[in-house]
Parts: sequence; structure tokens; C-alpha cells
Amino acid sequence: MVFLLQLHKIFRGENSLTERYKIAILIENFDKKGGSERRTYELVKQLKQRGHNITVFANSWSNIPTFEGEGINFVKVPMTRWPFRFMAPLTYAYFADKAVKKEDFDIIHTQTRTYYQDVATLGGGCHRAWIDEGSSLKLLDPFHRAVLSIEKRQFQNGNYKRIIVNSKLSKNGILKFYPVPEERIKVIYNGVDTERFNPINKEKYRTETRKRHNISDDDFMILYVGSGFKRKGVSYLIEAVSRLGNDSINKNRIKLLIVGKDKLWPYKRLAAKFDIDKNIIFVDYAGETEKYYAASDIFALPTFFDPFANVTLEAMASGVPVITTKKNGASEIIEDGKDGFIINTPLEIDALTEKIRDLLNPELRKEAGVKARKKAMNFTWDRMTEETLRVYDEIRAFG
Repeated sequence: MVFLLQLHKIFRGENSLTERYKIAILIENFDKKGGSERRTYELVKQLKQRGHNITVFANSWSNIPTFEGEGINFVKVPMTRWPFRFMAPLTYAYFADKAVKKEDFDIIHTQTRTYYQDVATLGGGCHRAWIDEGSSLKLLDPFHRAVLSIEKRQFQNGNYKRIIVNSKLSKNGILKFYPVPEERIKVIYNGVDTERFNPINKEKYRTETRKRHNISDDDFMILYVGSGFKRKGVSYLIEAVSRLGNDSINKNRIKLLIVGKDKLWPYKRLAAKFDIDKNIIFVDYAGETEKYYAASDIFALPTFFDPFANVTLEAMASGVPVITTKKNGASEIIEDGKDGFIINTPLEIDALTEKIRDLLNPELRKEAGVKARKKAMNFTWDRMTEETLRVYDEIRAFG
């Protein structure tokens, strides 16, 4: 009877059964610093709230509230970068495999590249596809070769039951390079904290944040958030800003706030070359990004490749119009021209410039921002967790 009820719920897409699972979560570093780490943290938190028994197998955990004693256990997995960096993924995969097999779990869910799992989530996408979008010279790098060796073994038949990806972009990358049955791949988009990232923050933080960075209330502020400036098209964004300025706005009133960690000198030099160094403000990432969204007029992420840039959803939830590329998996949830704006690649500088110029119109910004917030409300961490639990139910029912 329970089995039939489980099938009924799976096919109807309802919430998971009241059955509580014993779940192993595998991730190298359990924190909230990156997109994959944030997704894992939120999943663990949501599973805990639903009463599931969670064990996290990680090499380190930091910057998070302690979960110990609240239904979550931690097992430290050895991992070393000595004497070479490529040792890190190899040692974690090896020791995680040994550790997780010491105990019986209903579900083994890895968030990284490991040798065995029931569910593999690739928040960072298919590594082989990532290399294909960048430079094939990375195939000569021992670190990337190590990651690819684990990924190849991970996708061998029998080493997984389901694969979860956060975009169709990631799904297509796996299908391009590995013989994985398409029906075993489930697309579950990331979630966002719609309370933390909220349009009402403008009332609280806009003036204060702008004042801190010498941006006036009537300046037009473009926001970028993220590391990896080269891959995410920051140089093209700077060039696009250099082309702005018309009868409706003085170029000196256009500000680009770049929040993130990377080598700054190439981008400062580029801004000086275009004579807009006073228009560009660099901010080392220090958390509280909701304040920067609140201060901004638009958000731009002209990336070359991003499986699902969660900053896209954060901006949308904050009611800020987004400009991004088709190479951002998060663009799949955007209706171009309505709740966001999409170009093909960062190389289309003219198109990027025109999208920004269009959004100088305050009415268009307001309308797009309202629609963006409405769209983001459909993508909560709660929804992501329920969809993940349905994958668990499916595995338990069918294997």
C-alpha cells in the first residue's frame, strides 16, 4: 500500500512522503562561499527542517551555523593539495568513497565529483563542457585532468542512479561528452532567499550604500557581482559602459560597481584606456550583497559560461532588471524583454550597450523589475528541496 501511495505521489508531482530518509551529503567544503556550496547548504538546511537524518562528508566546514545535535552529523574526509594541487580532487574522491561505505544510507547524494553515489548534483556543471567553452589547453593541466578522470568514472553506468543539474545548459553538456541516458538527468533550478533579496531593501539600503561609494541618488548604477572576471565578461561590460552617454544622461552619471575578487589591474587599466576610470568602482566581496542590489538600477552579467549564476536570481528577487547571456543557465528562466534581457555572448558589445541604454528609461526598469521579482518568487529553496526529494522517492521506488 505504501509503495502504491509513493508511486501516486511521484506521478502527481506532490510533496515527498512522510518517510524520513537517512541521507549522506558529499561535498569537499561545506560553507556558503560559492554557488554550489550555497545550494548544498540550503538543501541540507531544508532537509533538516523536514526531519531527515543527514550526514555531511566534507573536508572542511566554516561560516555556517552549527548543525551538530540537530539531526546533522559531520564526518571529516581527508584531502590534501600536497605536493601538487591535482591531489585534492583525487584524495577527496578516494577517502569519501571509503568513508561513506562504512554506513548504510537510504540516499548517497554527492555535490561534487566522487566515485559512487545514488544522486550526483553538478552545481558547477559538466567540467568537460566547461573546458570546451574555455581553452582546450586546460586539458594539459594535471588538475583538470584529475577532475576529468573522476568525472568520467562518475558517469559510467552503475556509478549513479540519477544526475541533478541546475540548467538545461548543464544537461546538454553532459549529453555531449558522456553516454548518459537522458532520462536519468533531472533539471532542478536553483532557489533564492526571497526574504533576504527583496525590493523593500531599497528603502533600507539604497541611499546608505550609494553614499559609501560616492554614488549620488540620481546616478545610473550598473551592478556586477561575481569572481572570475575574464570568464564572466567584465572587460566587455567595461567597454559597453564606455559607449554610453547621450542626451538623456551625462556619461559622468553612469557608474559601474564591480563586486568580487580577482586581479584588478587589467580592468583598471582598461577603464583608464576608455577614460572611464572614474565611472568604475571595484569592491572586494564582503557579503551583504543584498545591499548592493538595493543600491543598483540594473544588474549585468555578460558571462561566457555559467551553469546557473545564482546572482541572476538574487538580482531578480531584489526587483532589479537583469542583462545576461544565453551562456548563463539562469537565462532559461528569463523571458527576454519582459522580466530580463538576454544577449547571445559577451562579444556582442553593441547589443549589450543597447540593452543598457534601453534601461536608462525608468519606466521600463520599473516594469521589468516588478516582473523579475514575480518570476523569482517561483524559485525558492523550498521548491528546489521538494523536487530533490521527489528524485529520492523515485530512486527508492524504482532504483
